[in-house]
This record gives sequence, structure tokens and C-alpha cells, in this order.
Amino acid sequence: TGKVYEAQSRDGLTFHYYVPKGYDPERGANLTFVLHGSNLDRRWGFANHAAGEFRADDIVVCPDGTTPNGSGGANFLQARRDLDRLHALHEELKATFRVRATYLYGHSQGSFFAFLYAGTWPDEVQGVVGQASGVWIGTPMGKKCHQLAIVLMHGTADPVVPYGQSVG
Repeated sequence: TGKVYEAQSRDGLTFHYYVPKGYDPERGANLTFVLHGSNLDRRWGFANHAAGEFRADDIVVCPDGTTPNGSGGANFLQARRDLDRLHALHEELKATFRVRATYLYGHSQGSFFAFLYAGTWPDEVQGVVGQASGVWIGTPMGKKCHQLAIVLMHGTADPVVPYGQSVG
């Protein structure tokens, strides 16, 4: 506990993770996934959100994108294979730690994927934060997602993901 570690899921998805110093296996903790933007990797999470400060009481997990881009980075794509890879990691973590609730924080492409994941498994996710976000066409976000806590953060001068996508 109290340090950032690197590990791999059973299918080889590499991730960084932090378990708080005060983690009690009987009480458990919340799990927060930090999903990076296009063509980045697991290092983006803790480079931008200090371990032990960001969601200090949570187990924080920063995975690589679920599809490698062939140049050292990775992406979270709108494909069932990508959803299943993150879900398999989610299940492995729940088998390892006592997880009270799961939250997704995504930046750019990672936020689009966070909404897709939450819409696909709304009973397994309690909240989503999307930074510089929107949703992909076909993302399931109907009535079954009404219990999710959702936050959107977006600058009005974003040159990559237009502000209007978050509004929409």
C-alpha cells in the first residue's frame, strides 16, 4: 500500500495501480479507473493525478488503452473486445480487493470509452467523470443509467474535442 505499482491482467493489459496506505481488506475501498486519451498509455494517469492525493482513499487503477496503436501508445476503442478487456480487469480487481463502488474518470478518448463502459455495465459503475468528452453514437445511456453520477468537464476553447460534444 501507499506506492504505485505496475501489473498485468491475465490477458496482458498493463496497468499502474495505487492502494491507499490505510486500506482495510475487511472494509474495502472504492475503485477508480483513470482512462487516458488517444495514443497515450498507463503513465498518463499518475503523471496528471498524484497518487495518494487524487482519490486518496480509493484504489486507483490506470490501465493502458485496450488496443495498442503500434507505436508504443494505446487507445480505448468502441469495440466489444475493448469493453471485454477492461471488464476482465475490473473483475480481476474485484476478486483481489474488496471493492465498495467503482468510478470511471476518462480524459478525451478515455472519457468516451468511460461512458460506453458505464452504459454497458451500469450496475457495476456508480459514477463517471468525463473530461473533454462526449459520447459515441451507439453508446447505451438510457434509463438503466439514470442512477449513475455523471460529471462533464470541458474547456470552451478545446481544439481537439469541440466543447459542443459535451453539451450534446
